[in-house]
Amino acid sequence: MNDSAPQTEQKTSGLAITSLILGILSVTCCGLFTGVAAIICGHIAHSKIGRSAGELKGKRLAIAGFVLGYVSIVITIILTAIMLPGMSGAVQKGKQALQLGYAQQIAIAMRKGGHEIMPADSGITTVSQLKEKLVQNGMPPELIRGIPFENFLIGNVSASDSADTILIRSAPDHSVDAVIIHLSGDGRMLHHGETIPDKAPPRNPPYLAP
Repeated sequence: MNDSAPQTEQKTSGLAITSLILGILSVTCCGLFTGVAAIICGHIAHSKIGRSAGELKGKRLAIAGFVLGYVSIVITIILTAIMLPGMSGAVQKGKQALQLGYAQQIAIAMRKGGHEIMPADSGITTVSQLKEKLVQNGMPPELIRGIPFENFLIGNVSASDSADTILIRSAPDHSVDAVIIHLSGDGRMLHHGETIPDKAPPRNPPYLAP
């Protein structure tokens, strides 16, 4: 009888062990990818053990593995739902900061050499004319080429407008915040749709044409 014992000894399913290891990894550090693998390996192992007529064991290992896999997926979904708004807000703030930086470059370019260029008073109606005027005022063409004028709608502002401001909105859909740039170089963000306190609107035409 002792000689026949090894022939009936059950073997632990390697796939069940693999599923358990992947499941543990999925809930501790690796997340979604190992979780999916744990679920697949666990269900396959569970099915093979059930069909093995007692030759394989490890059902509990397989169950633990795919349950941990499912838990890791739920955790990943919850964490993603929590983190996405914060990430979206950070991206939006980064975009606003970039827009403000470019808008300040435009404002500085329009004051190059101490000559304040007011489009309405200079007879400027297009961005192309504005670029030509900047070159005439000594602005290097390569620097002008580095400023994405095409990303903004630039108000046709006059020296008589309130606080000598340049109104710039991100183009083409105005989805990014409006920017008020003072000719001193200071600037602040206004959420799209907000009223602009104590600021006269740009003169006609309201914005420079491309």
